[in-house]
Amino acid sequence: MDQSLGNVLPSLDDLFIEAPYSWRWQLLMMTLCSLSIIQAPMIGISPTFFRVEADYRCADNQTFIYLNSSSAPNQKDLTKEQQCSSDCSKYDFNYSSLDYPSSIQETYGLICEKESLLKWHSSIYFLGMLVGSQLGGIISDFAGRTRLMRLSHLVTAVSGVVMAFSGSFVTHLVAWLTLSTSNAFIWMCVVPLLTEVGRRSTRHSFSLVLSCSGSFGAALCAGFAYFLTDWRFFVLGMSGCAFASFLVLLLADESPRWLWTKGRYYEVFQIMKKAAKIGGTEIPEDIKKIMEGLTLNHPQTGGHTGTKFFSLNCRSGQTRDKGYSSDWWNFFRLFLFARLTFRLFLMCILWTCASSLYYGLYLGADMFDQPLHVYVVIQGVGGIIGCSLGILLLRFVGRKPVAISVLSLASFCFLICIFIPKNLDNLVLLATLIGMVCMDLFFMLCYVWTSDIMPTVVRTSALGFASMVARLATMALPFISDLEKIWKNLPLLFYGSFAIIVAGCCFFLPESKGKTLPNTLEEGNKFGKKVEDKPSVEETVDASNSLQLREICGDKLETPSFC
Repeated sequence: MDQSLGNVLPSLDDLFIEAPYSWRWQLLMMTLCSLSIIQAPMIGISPTFFRVEADYRCADNQTFIYLNSSSAPNQKDLTKEQQCSSDCSKYDFNYSSLDYPSSIQETYGLICEKESLLKWHSSIYFLGMLVGSQLGGIISDFAGRTRLMRLSHLVTAVSGVVMAFSGSFVTHLVAWLTLSTSNAFIWMCVVPLLTEVGRRSTRHSFSLVLSCSGSFGAALCAGFAYFLTDWRFFVLGMSGCAFASFLVLLLADESPRWLWTKGRYYEVFQIMKKAAKIGGTEIPEDIKKIMEGLTLNHPQTGGHTGTKFFSLNCRSGQTRDKGYSSDWWNFFRLFLFARLTFRLFLMCILWTCASSLYYGLYLGADMFDQPLHVYVVIQGVGGIIGCSLGILLLRFVGRKPVAISVLSLASFCFLICIFIPKNLDNLVLLATLIGMVCMDLFFMLCYVWTSDIMPTVVRTSALGFASMVARLATMALPFISDLEKIWKNLPLLFYGSFAIIVAGCCFFLPESKGKTLPNTLEEGNKFGKKVEDKPSVEETVDASNSLQLREICGDKLETPSFC
């Protein structure tokens, strides 16, 4: 190493993430996160069952009033006023044509003039996701990933219990809003956590395994609904899964990369020692010396007391590295960097497409003329297939070509369903499955790609912002389905056209396959620049996640062998 540059401390990737002794710990973190995320997709899918709209009639009149169809055989056409007479004391609900025999519509009397509240119930979920996405991102960047995930799972479990036992629709809505907000917190933390834990060659695989676990949860939701036919017990079952996830996460560690940007080197060192113990090996001596020097000079460890492991005469009073300020306003500083701002704008477009098509598929059983339980299972299976393919594709192919390919194929599947005769059920089912495979892969790819491009100090905040913008659009999804009143296939035409337009936006984003994650805003702004834009040696030293050993420990600490 050129001594004129000083003794440069390697980045956390060199010290820990890419080191041989960390891989078993990384697999453990992936397993814990994957187990904890199983219940999260169940929350988004659950209204498909407990919010079904049943036909109903006034119990005082033996003539059924079918409000969900334009006409009914042998029934007299009635006006809205006649259908919802104020003289009616009780209504009967007919679930014979539905796939779930219980609904909040009956429990809270959401009929006649209150019938529109069912669509607002759906919008409330996306409002909670909207608020939770941005707020969760900021809190996670400030307070940590794992801690917020634990709290969110606990809040989800409690909110589900309140929903199940609520006697009024207002209480139910408040609990539903809280539950959806905490569910957004979970998603905003878990993908960045695995991205920061994984190696350059495996972090995409970790995120896709996580998505496979989520897809399994989606299929499991159909099983819950099949056996728990009362919607209250169904919601309680999901709450039990959320509490189990909370217990699982008690075994998980905080993101060492996030701790590193906070200057909490003692806690990083403890995680490194734990990883070495799990791997049945020891931390290399040169790495151990560096971490001991850092720990000695940074005694503030966020609740832990620093320990002086060895007698190293290092200077005290050092602050965290240049560019590593992790204050909450870092997210707003992001907009001072033109390249980062433009990429975040493009990511918002990709997220809006992913969220609209993903939830459009999940809420669109009628659009594809499929039975509800079968449709949800297909979604789960499609997600597992998509993410399994993604693990193979992203290992050899970059993010950009995969994103463009799956969006184009999904668009084709949406549009081809317009022309397939409805009597060819198997062909419609195949197109639906392929579309779901594509959208599950693309949705998780949005998480992975955003986490790759955005720097550590604002990673979850930027992820949350893109997700928040997407939720603003998806709040209109319940009303997009009303387009079928104009033309039955108009929703399919909308989704298919949107997908192919967004595929073009992917060309303007940088490829991140196999590249080191940026930590500071400056690194994020330079990420993906061409070779001719390569920074100077001095800039490289400042932006390489490194400290200078001379500044930390003077000349009394020997240069590590790998420097």
